[in-house]
Amino acid sequence: MSKHIRIALFCLVLGCLLMLTACTLAKKASLGEEFTMQEGQIVKINGESLTLELHTIGREWTEDYETPFAELTLTTKGQEQEITLYMGDSWKIGGHEVAMTRSDPFGHSPECDLIVTRP
Repeated sequence: MSKHIRIALFCLVLGCLLMLTACTLAKKASLGEEFTMQEGQIVKINGESLTLELHTIGREWTEDYETPFAELTLTTKGQEQEITLYMGDSWKIGGHEVAMTRSDPFGHSPECDLIVTRP
């Protein structure tokens, strides 16, 4: 077997292992139960086709109040949406509803609590 073929096979196997590792590192959560996410984390909803990826947690300030938000990518059945979810609001996608129940953007590891339900 030539050196180039061995290198190509090694890269192929390494790529497959990295993909499997990324898939198994996704946190799992249950429909109807709150779960905590940190920036950069991916969560798969058990038994559902919905995956959430949290990019950023922050707060918007106006003169009168502040509103926590989370920037997420929601993926279900080939449909992908990048959204900004505000505390107290919800987002519907593919028969699911996603809501944020708590936000801590200023902690050592910024995190928020979310819940996914079927409306």
